[in-house]
Amino acid sequence: MKTLYLARHAKSSGDSPGINDIDRPLNKRGLRDAPFMGKLLADILARQGDSLQVIMTSPAARAAATARHFAGAIGMPIANVREAKNMYNADPDVLHDLIFELDDNLGSAMLVGHNPGMTQLATSLSPIPITHMPTCSIVALQFPIHSWQLVRPGTGTLKFFEMPKNHLD
Repeated sequence: MKTLYLARHAKSSGDSPGINDIDRPLNKRGLRDAPFMGKLLADILARQGDSLQVIMTSPAARAAATARHFAGAIGMPIANVREAKNMYNADPDVLHDLIFELDDNLGSAMLVGHNPGMTQLATSLSPIPITHMPTCSIVALQFPIHSWQLVRPGTGTLKFFEMPKNHLD
């Protein structure tokens, strides 16, 4: 059994003169949502008796910061948060290739990236259409497989889909 967590980065500052897109930091809302969703994830994992073994993140500042907040909340060593350069604004095919490359000894993994790729990947893997992943949302899918290379569209079971607006504001 494999569990895949898909997360869209927390809210970042808008386009700012002099700041490259990849360097945009989390804004005030992102700095609120990322720790909150990390704690929510930790609570869900504890309640379900699950764990998260590795987080793959886009190198974008906003995605990497979100991944670090999640890792801190669940007590994951920072060494288990890995940047994948090809995740920056990746399409679903690139993200799917990253899943195929995961070590089969891992029972769980998270990808932290960007839209539209994250929503498109979640929609393709889930049996239930996911039309939009808002910032800092997390989708958890379970697959009855022994190898990450067997992840196929529509074969996941949706464990949960959480977003900040369901709990905050």
